[in-house]
Amino acid sequence: MIRCIALAVLVGGVVLCARLSEASPLQGTLIFDARNGGQVVGKWSRTVKFKGGQRACVVVMGDHRPIVPITLEIVDEAGKQVAFDAPGKGIDASDAPGNDIAAVIWYPPRDGDYTIHIGSPGVEYNDCWIAIR
Repeated sequence: MIRCIALAVLVGGVVLCARLSEASPLQGTLIFDARNGGQVVGKWSRTVKFKGGQRACVVVMGDHRPIVPITLEIVDEAGKQVAFDAPGKGIDASDAPGNDIAAVIWYPPRDGDYTIHIGSPGVEYNDCWIAIR
């Protein structure tokens, strides 16, 4: 009997911890690539509803043809910047490693719409892989 209770508590704890580790957005993980809207020319924006109090993450990786600096900015409904990633300071060469990748992780304080802005300078589009979780 004690084994059954211990097993039930263990299973319940695992299920609870797994549920707590889930991340936003509300509609689930979103993936964009060159085939479904991941082409960035100058600026790419998308508004996504995130769940408050849960980890939110956006990762952007360019096509490396050529390597170009990518900036990533997240703003809330009021237009306040909540997360930002840009190429490292002091890196003047546009083809420096790490310039074609950007990522941010934040914890939205409340449910709401957050706008994702991705910047990629240049006139040619950058086939980006964009993961929103």
